[in-house]
Amino acid sequence: MSELETRLDWLRFLYMLYLSTEGINAIQEAMKKYKEQFDRLFAAERQLYNDLGYADPDDEATYLRSVLQGISLENLLSGESYPLNT
Repeated sequence: MSELETRLDWLRFLYMLYLSTEGINAIQEAMKKYKEQFDRLFAAERQLYNDLGYADPDDEATYLRSVLQGISLENLLSGESYPLNT
């Protein structure tokens, strides 16, 4: 089982943060506090796409994060009817 199936309460909490002013502020503060870790993560994503030969690694990394967030949201909203395992 994946985290998308076992950590639904955590996902609900995260999306609640994304949808409130206080949550957005908390996320921004966490990103400042853990800037070095986020910078390393984003650099690794860019390097991966660069190594794969993509013309714009930054756009590709942003696209991947957006797709993954969309999948997690759709799974949360659709429940068991979402085809996670296909």
